[in-house]
Order: sequence, then C-alpha cells, then structure tokens
Amino acid sequence: MGNANIPILSVAQRGERVALLVHEAAMVDAAAGLRAEGLAATALVADVADEAARATAFAVFDAAHDRLSVLVTSAGIQPYGTVETMPP
Repeated sequence: MGNANIPILSVAQRGERVALLVHEAAMVDAAAGLRAEGLAATALVADVADEAARATAFAVFDAAHDRLSVLVTSAGIQPYGTVETMPP
C-alpha cells in the first residue's frame, strides 16, 4: 500500500474491519494485501462520481457489516495538475 493508504493500514492494524471503495478492479489487490497480513479487509469497486454505483457499494457494505465507525477519504494523486490550475 502506498503512503496515501497509511491511515487505512493503521485502522486495520488496530483490529478494525476495513472496507475499501476503489475505482478500479485492479486496486482490489490492496485489500488482498491486508488480508495476507491477517487483517480484516474487503474491497468494493465503484466510481464515486456515479450516484447509483455509490449506493450499490454502500448497500453491499451494509449487508456485510453492522456499522460504519470511521470513513477515511483518500482520493490519491490528481493527474491533471495543481488545484490552482484545475478547471472548475
């Protein structure tokens, strides 16, 4: 896992279950890596810009878990430039 995911790793290492909402199926490997370390992690693939995809992902999460304790957002690196040069 990259540095952007250190908060996720920290939560998992405290014994919490982690669910990752990822935008590419290839990123499911991050959850597999946590599980390989004996940590509880699942990954759900969804485009957060798609309301229906978000709703489906949270429905899947709700069906598998009794509650959400912490929400960590980590969007990663923006490939288009700095915030100042981004179009609105």
